[in-house]
Amino acid sequence: MDQARARALRALRDDRYDNYEHPSHQADPVSEPVSSESDALADSVGSVHAAGPHDGTDEYDPYEVDSPPSSSTTTIVGPGDQVGHGGQKTSDSEKTATWKIHWMAPSLILACLLAGVAFALGHHFHYNSLDGTMVSSQPRQEWALRFGSAFAVLTQSCLVASVGAAYAQRFWVTVKGRDMALETLDRVFSLKTNLLSFFSWEVLRGAKLLCLLGLCAWLIPISSTVTPATLSVRTETITNVTEAMVPSPDYSTYSGNYWGIIKGAGLVSGPSPAVGRIVAATMSSISILPLNAPFPNSSYTLNFHGPAFRCQHLKSAVAQAGSDAASLQNAWDLTMDPKLPTGGTSLEPIYTAASPVADVGAEGDTVYRLLFITLNWNGITGSNYSCRLWNTSYTVDFDFDNGIQSTSIQDLQHVAPFRADPNDTYVDPSPGQVQYTAIYDALVASLTTQIEWGAHGKLSGQDSAVITSGLAACPEIRDMLQNLQHLFDERLCRAGDVPAAIEDLSHNVTLSLLSSEFLANETFANVTTRRPATFYTYNWHNLVLAYAIAVFATLVCAAVGVQALLANGYSANASFSTILLTTRNEDLDYVARGHCLGESPMDKSLGRTMLRYGILNSQAADGSKVPHAAFGLSSDVRTLRKGESCQ
Repeated sequence: MDQARARALRALRDDRYDNYEHPSHQADPVSEPVSSESDALADSVGSVHAAGPHDGTDEYDPYEVDSPPSSSTTTIVGPGDQVGHGGQKTSDSEKTATWKIHWMAPSLILACLLAGVAFALGHHFHYNSLDGTMVSSQPRQEWALRFGSAFAVLTQSCLVASVGAAYAQRFWVTVKGRDMALETLDRVFSLKTNLLSFFSWEVLRGAKLLCLLGLCAWLIPISSTVTPATLSVRTETITNVTEAMVPSPDYSTYSGNYWGIIKGAGLVSGPSPAVGRIVAATMSSISILPLNAPFPNSSYTLNFHGPAFRCQHLKSAVAQAGSDAASLQNAWDLTMDPKLPTGGTSLEPIYTAASPVADVGAEGDTVYRLLFITLNWNGITGSNYSCRLWNTSYTVDFDFDNGIQSTSIQDLQHVAPFRADPNDTYVDPSPGQVQYTAIYDALVASLTTQIEWGAHGKLSGQDSAVITSGLAACPEIRDMLQNLQHLFDERLCRAGDVPAAIEDLSHNVTLSLLSSEFLANETFANVTTRRPATFYTYNWHNLVLAYAIAVFATLVCAAVGVQALLANGYSANASFSTILLTTRNEDLDYVARGHCLGESPMDKSLGRTMLRYGILNSQAADGSKVPHAAFGLSSDVRTLRKGESCQ
C-alpha cells in the first residue's frame, strides 16, 4: 500500500502540478500587477520546462540550488553543479552535510549530570550542617526548608535535562533504524511530556531505549519529593546549671519561737502551730508537702541535718543499749504495762503507742527522746518496738517537672541519738535543740494513741490521726480491722510495716519543713534547669538513597546518549529547525496537503503512514548527484550509513 502511494506521489510530482499555485486560468482577486522582473523569471523558468525532461538540462530543484534563479538571466546547470549566489555554479561536494559531533552535545549531557550531582551534594551538606543544631526561630526554620527544596528542584532539573539531552541523541538512532507510523513517531516525540504515549505497543516494541529514557525523565523528579523531608525537627530538653537560692531547715537560735510555744521563764511547752500543721498535713497527705520550685523545670541536691525516728524491736534495742539497757526496760514497763490489758479482759489492743514516763539514758540533764509501740498485743504476730529520735544526715534530690515536685532521699545517715532536757527553755539553747524537740513533741502527739476492739465489737481510737494516716493501711493494723479492711488501701503503707512507716513519716515531716516560710531559710545550691528546645534532625540515609538512585538512572541514560552520539556520527536535537531540515521531501509535501494546520487528533489514515529517516531513493535514483537525506515514505527510503555524503 505504501509502495503504491509512493508511486502515485512520484507520478504527481513528475507532472509538476503544484496545488500551492493558483491555476493559470483563474485570476487572483488580491494579486497586484506582475512586474517585469517577475515576467522575466517566468519566461526563464518556462524555457527550462519547454526543454523537456530529456533535453540535456535539469529542471529547477529546491534541493540543488541555494536560491531561485536570477530574474535577469537563466543559468543552465549540469548534473554535478548547483547554483550559488549571483548565479555562480557550486559543486555538490561543497553542499553536503557535515558529519561532526559538536562539543556542546556531549558537554550538555555530562555538564547537566555533574551539576545535578553537585546540587545533590550541596543539599546533603546543607542539611548536615543543620543536623543537631537548635531551631532558633520559625522564620529560620522556614528558610532552611526553602533552601532544601531549592536544592531538590535544581538537582532533579539538572538530571532530567541530562536525560533529555541523551534522549534527543537516541531519537535519531531509533528513527534511522526502523520504519514507524506517523502516529508512532508522534508518541516517540512526546514520551517525555505525555505519559499516554507509553501506552502503545508499537512504541514499546520499536523504541525500547527511548521508553527507558522517557520513563527516567518522569521518575527522577520523584526524588525531589523525598529529599526535602529528610530534614525534620525533634524536641529535646536542654539543661543549664545555675546557682540559686533554695530552702533549707532553719536551726538558728533566734528562730526557736517559730518552732515551740514559749511560756513564762522561757519554758517550751510544746510545738508551735506551724510545726503542728506541718506534721498533721504530712500524716494526712501521706506525702511530702510541696516546696517552692526555684524554676518550673529544675532539680537540685541538698545536704542537711534533721531529725528522724529509728525503730527497733524492744529486745534488740535493750541489747544494744549497753549501760542504758536497764533504764530502757524500766521505762518500757512503767509506760506500757498500765496501758495493756491483763488476763481475762475482752479487749483486743491493735495499736498502742506512748512516750516514756521515765527517763532513759540520763546524761547530766539530758535524756533520750523515745516512742514505745505495741502491735497486736493479743495476737500471734504481736510485737513491741522502741523508736528513738536521731540527728540524721540527709542527702535529698529535689526535682520539679512543670512545677510538680518529686523528692528522693539518696542517702540517710543516723549520726547520733538526740538528747534533750525535758525542761528545755528558750534561754540560750544550743542550735537545733528547740527545733528537734518541737518536731519530736508534734510527732509523738500524733502517734500516741490506742486502737482496740471493745467487748461489743466497737473500735476504739478510730478518730485518732493514726487511722487517717497511711499507718492504718499497714498489715499489722489493717489485718486486725475485720470487716473494715476494705476501707484501707494497702498501697498507702508504702514502707510495708508500721515501724518502717513511722520512720518514713519522720523523714517526710523533716522534708516538709522546707515548705514553711517560718521554719526554713534559704541557702545557695547548684540548680539544674531544664527547658524544651527544638533541634534539627537529618535522616541522611533517605536523602543519599533517593539521590543515588536518581543519579545512577541519569548516568545510565547519559551513557545511552553518548553511545547514540557515537553511533550517529553527528550531534542533533529535536528542535524546530532540526525537524524542518529533516522533512524537506516532496513526497511529504503531498502527504501533508489538507493538514497544514497540524490539527489534533491526527487523521487516522494519515497516522498510519509509514515513515523513516534515511536516503531518499527518489532523490538519488540515477546516482549522478549527492543523495538527499530526510524523512520519507518507508518504501522510498534506504538506510543512511554513518559518514555517507548527503545533502
